[in-house]
Amino acid sequence: MNDPALALLVATVSGTVAVLLFWPVRGLLWRGLRMLRSGERVRIEDALKHLYDCEYRGTPGTLHSLAGALGLSGDRAAELVSRLEELAKGSFRGVLEDPDADAAASKIVFCSGKLCYDLLQRRRDLKRADVAILRMEQLYPVPQSPLRMALTRFKQVQSVCWAQEEPENMGAWAFIRPRLEALLGKPLTYIGRKESAAPATGFPHVYRREQADIIDRAIGPKT
Repeated sequence: MNDPALALLVATVSGTVAVLLFWPVRGLLWRGLRMLRSGERVRIEDALKHLYDCEYRGTPGTLHSLAGALGLSGDRAAELVSRLEELAKGSFRGVLEDPDADAAASKIVFCSGKLCYDLLQRRRDLKRADVAILRMEQLYPVPQSPLRMALTRFKQVQSVCWAQEEPENMGAWAFIRPRLEALLGKPLTYIGRKESAAPATGFPHVYRREQADIIDRAIGPKT
């Protein structure tokens, strides 16, 4: 860049953008440092709430981008907690196994993201151990070896399904179906919302009804 004035302009704009991006999350970063020093339990939902509590009242794009990247929504599950040593010494797992499921489980539910917590809660409510819930943390490339390892426990599986919150023409279903079926050697049943032109209905009561239907079909209706 040969023009000094243009170079100065670009540098000024870049610096301003950097400040605008950092400023909304300054409180979050400072609190994160204090959490690391104190050794307290790290809760992702606490970090997001802190963004709400900051003085920042501009566009919500930063918050929604962060929440979307983390796969979070308004309702938070108690299981969504990690200790600092897990973050420091642990490693990424493409598939989260289900140690609470019975080895004689007759049904396996594959899912990804926060839907897993709704399914686990319903299973606890119904006191069912005959349904295994395998959460895929990595979709591409499909973690073949971890999947095979997770499936070795279950020898009496009769049905396998994929559950998701998104409509059938969205989410991971179209991608994951042929790959899981090739791995399993059996058809995969879809549990989720019907095809739609939009990812959400915009009506809370419709959303709750559809969400309840997904959980009912995946695990079983409330008694």
